[in-house]
Amino acid sequence: MNAASGPPLRLYTRRERQQRRRVRALIVLVLASFSVILTVVALYVVTRPNADANLGSDTFRVGSAETLERRIRADQYPLLFQDLRDKSIDIFVDHQKGKPFYESWRAIEAHAPNAPRTCTLSWNGAGYTDPCTGATYPSNGEGLRRFQTYVVKGVVYVNFRKTI
Repeated sequence: MNAASGPPLRLYTRRERQQRRRVRALIVLVLASFSVILTVVALYVVTRPNADANLGSDTFRVGSAETLERRIRADQYPLLFQDLRDKSIDIFVDHQKGKPFYESWRAIEAHAPNAPRTCTLSWNGAGYTDPCTGATYPSNGEGLRRFQTYVVKGVVYVNFRKTI
């Protein structure tokens, strides 16, 4: 029978085991305290007045340009996307007729300037109508807040940081 090679196995005494448990408990306590403090500081920074905390993306991936263009052309109506970015932005996404699917996309806010969110503009076939005031806007969105749109690899994106 072969004898085990190497130094003999050393067993810990009761006192050593207790010390090891205390050290582990202390490490867990320090890490937990650090995570709680970090969370409190992050919440404080985010909830300050005038804090600029962007929890959502500034870019909205609308979808396939080809599919969207076919849908808009078939319905003869711009697509309405509601409740984007913390219930603050509703937009119409439209494509200019007769242009290639990768060009001439428009993203237009679906509310008149300073209008409440309950007054969503409606498409009248030639432009937009404000149901609350009766004001009309042309199909290109002039007079409304418009956002930069672009197509990358056949996908339409809207950039909420850049207005036109």
